[in-house]
Amino acid sequence: MAIANGHIYYISGYAGGGYYLNRWGSGAVSNHQNVTLYTRTPDPDQQWKMKGVSGSFQILSMLNNAYGLNIYPPNNNNCDLYPVAGNENDAKILPVPLNSSQNIYRLKLVNYDYYLTAASNSSGANVYWAASQGIDSAAQQWKFEDVSPSGGTGNYLTYPCKVMRITQNYSDTYSHSKNSTGSPADYPIDEGCEDTGRSYMYCPCDSMVVKRVYGLNGGTNTIWLQSTSKVKMPCGEDYVTMMVLHPNNDTLSGITAGKTFTRGQQMFTEGNDDAEANHFHISLGRGTFQGNGWTLNSKGNYVINTSGGAIKPEQGFYIDRSFTTVMSTGGLNFQYKP
Repeated sequence: MAIANGHIYYISGYAGGGYYLNRWGSGAVSNHQNVTLYTRTPDPDQQWKMKGVSGSFQILSMLNNAYGLNIYPPNNNNCDLYPVAGNENDAKILPVPLNSSQNIYRLKLVNYDYYLTAASNSSGANVYWAASQGIDSAAQQWKFEDVSPSGGTGNYLTYPCKVMRITQNYSDTYSHSKNSTGSPADYPIDEGCEDTGRSYMYCPCDSMVVKRVYGLNGGTNTIWLQSTSKVKMPCGEDYVTMMVLHPNNDTLSGITAGKTFTRGQQMFTEGNDDAEANHFHISLGRGTFQGNGWTLNSKGNYVINTSGGAIKPEQGFYIDRSFTTVMSTGGLNFQYKP
């Protein structure tokens, strides 16, 4: 495999030794965040985009394409993340093939005689730049796995509202932290939309079927929808289930299990059923609807129940620039639809 400009890769150390090149940290990307090896996750922390530059590449973080792998000489030649614009000398990387059929390369800095090196084949191992240890050194061998979406077409899961204005993410202590820190966990967001009137939620993939409607004067109004086929998400391709709380009776009472919606179709409006203000409370689960759609976790909160477990919204939804206007991501790092 030749490494391709614009393609997205997982990159594992020790020629596929089980641990992956990883942004160490959380939240927005910032200057000099460290790079390590880490157990495989679906997070964009471990996804890297190749940008061709004068016969070499910059390896960009999918969390924020302005940042790329960089040498930080004052810190023992550590590998960190730093803006590539205006910093090209420290960010140009030449992949040197070792075994093209197995997608294994050494990664050499163009302007320094250093190679990307892992301190050990273990989760949390530091990654730095070092002189060549010879072509047989496993610590300087990297395996590329292409996870690029195919040309922008296909059944992408896209954000279901025309305006993104997330007022509470899954880490906020106001009401969501018991969901995200309990066992099992889910990762809800509160979506406030335009903040004028009651905005619609739209079908976010080619087709979704209603699996259950709960409440309607007997509890917090809740609806579960499942994709009728596999969808493309930042975390991979699978079925997806969405649980939405707080629509009012007037918009939810006419919807029953078995009803299907198609991409872009208006489904229901945000509401304030058992809530102080109009919004959608949204949780995502990978895979299919299980049981009655939710389960009680160790912190006493009900969380989504699916065959593949809960996923974070930024692991599930792409943002379609042509459909959704972003006002606030709630501090989460979403990817745009390719």
